[in-house]
Amino acid sequence: MSAYAVAVGGALLPGGALLFPATLKLVSTAFAAGRQRNRAFSVWDTRAAAA
Repeated sequence: MSAYAVAVGGALLPGGALLFPATLKLVSTAFAAGRQRNRAFSVWDTRAAAA
């Protein structure tokens, strides 16, 4: 792995760390409690695990 790839990865890491809880909060406030929110969390969790 090149030094450039390591530097770019290190520069992107803090952005991802800030974005992760923000998307979780967005899902929890955008969907009503119950089945709709459970489905949204399932999709969010599957997408987060795939990343």
